[in-house]
Amino acid sequence: AVVGLTGLQAYKFGRTTTITYREAGLLSEAPYRAIAENSARGLHTLCLLDVRVEEGRFMTIREGLELLLELEEERGEGLLGPDSLAVGIARAGSEEPVVRAGTIEQLLEQDFGPPPHALVIPGELHFLEAEALKVLAGAPDWVGKRAVPSESGGPLRGARRAKDLAGKYVSNLEFAFSTLSIKDKKAVGQEELEYVLDMARRYKEDAESFSERGEHITSIAAASYAEGLLDALRLLGLVDFAWPS
Repeated sequence: AVVGLTGLQAYKFGRTTTITYREAGLLSEAPYRAIAENSARGLHTLCLLDVRVEEGRFMTIREGLELLLELEEERGEGLLGPDSLAVGIARAGSEEPVVRAGTIEQLLEQDFGPPPHALVIPGELHFLEAEALKVLAGAPDWVGKRAVPSESGGPLRGARRAKDLAGKYVSNLEFAFSTLSIKDKKAVGQEELEYVLDMARRYKEDAESFSERGEHITSIAAASYAEGLLDALRLLGLVDFAWPS
């Protein structure tokens, strides 16, 4: 339903991700990595937003965008900014859905009404997709003519950017593993914990190998899986580590 409401082509969507609330003060970087990986391929990213029925919490488009900007501030990779294009969707599948496209800064100021909400971060737009966003979601006139209305933010472009990003992700993983410490082996068992850590190391090695062979987008994907495993272990309180500042 979400894809149809935006007018974007379904085959041009990459890996779906979920933006979640902070846990124990930690914010999952998985959405940022998914957007980076998809953008490097020119693909759109569907971002589902956290729903916690038992707590009566339903993440809004505004909250999701604010968390993405926080991730950008932490990572500093120039993936997203206030003038990046985004699409907000509310109540997809209902009789009165709302779909609006604009810069992140513009969407932060809009009221989308009751949940559920979702976000789409567009990748490279075909001219028909750009026109669909204008007609169906009220996208600005500059959409389809240029990526964003200024130099900052916006989707990743080109092989050079993919190469730079792959190198940075591998470097980040090396730093993370160098600072990693195990906090609690008993919670899941040492053997199980070591199994997951070994899997993360293997993904890191794959990322290095792919990068050396010039397969930078595949390297980004492998590095994203490694980072995801490390983040999951940290969110569970099993390990601690740092990303480079």
